[in-house]
Amino acid sequence: IGSGDFGTEAFRPEFAHLIFLNFQQQGLAGRDFLELGGGTGAFKENYLEHSPETNYLSADISKKFALMQAQVNGNAIVGDAAALPLHDNSIDGAIFSNELIDVLPCRVFKLTKGNGRVRINEEGYATTDGTALYFEFRNAERDDFLETYEIFLNQGIHHIQDGDIISVAQKSVDAIRESMRVLRSGKMMFVDYGFGRYPSCERK
Repeated sequence: IGSGDFGTEAFRPEFAHLIFLNFQQQGLAGRDFLELGGGTGAFKENYLEHSPETNYLSADISKKFALMQAQVNGNAIVGDAAALPLHDNSIDGAIFSNELIDVLPCRVFKLTKGNGRVRINEEGYATTDGTALYFEFRNAERDDFLETYEIFLNQGIHHIQDGDIISVAQKSVDAIRESMRVLRSGKMMFVDYGFGRYPSCERK
């Protein structure tokens, strides 16, 4: 659908229709639908065109966006995806987000590989001298997240070379865990951007 690199823009009616068809095939259409990071409410409006009977609840950390979503449909709340103001097992149907993981704050790690083992020794930091911002690598903060992520990298799922730099959204884990807390039954679908091959370079 669409043209260019991406076809998942919230304003595309075709995109909302495909998501609706997916949930309809799984028997989830017309049930609870929680959207995380609903932005202007464009996707909400497009989705409800196909399923007006849906109990649609949208959540956004921005009060302004939550107000815009409420104008499309009255069910909108201000809330962080990693700390939703909802009860346990309160959603029976679907939890959806479009590009949410893509915009969560991330940490940047420089990887070291030697003797078949991956280590994270350096982490990227933004610093300032009072007049400008600078990005530089310093010793990594060895907290629980870094230790866990290092174990994941050493499972050998991804090909890693010495000196690789990777960014990871630590908060995405919290957002997924929070979604699991409020979902009684149904499905979670988090749509995110991906990169393919470009004429001049290849990006992961």
